[in-house]
Amino acid sequence: MTDRMRDEQLDSEIRAFLAWQVGDIAGAPTASEMAERISARAGMRARGLRLTPQLVWVVLAGLLILALIGAAVGAMSLRPTLLRRSSSGSTYWTGLTK
Repeated sequence: MTDRMRDEQLDSEIRAFLAWQVGDIAGAPTASEMAERISARAGMRARGLRLTPQLVWVVLAGLLILALIGAAVGAMSLRPTLLRRSSSGSTYWTGLTK
């Protein structure tokens, strides 16, 4: 057997193997089909990404509430005290103090 004949035989074996692999892969279920099958066996419905937007809205609402509370606390702590009474009873200007 010559080198050329061995190469051609090897090429034909490789082509046959690849064709067999393609046949196996073509019949394989996709990831979403597998998720549906597993969920059906477990008695559940596949949810996919339906929870993700709800979770995002909850996190955003929480961050908004925290930002509003922080702004209110910050505004209260920076509120200026313009007039103060001294121990002698007179009123004087203090400017912006914390």
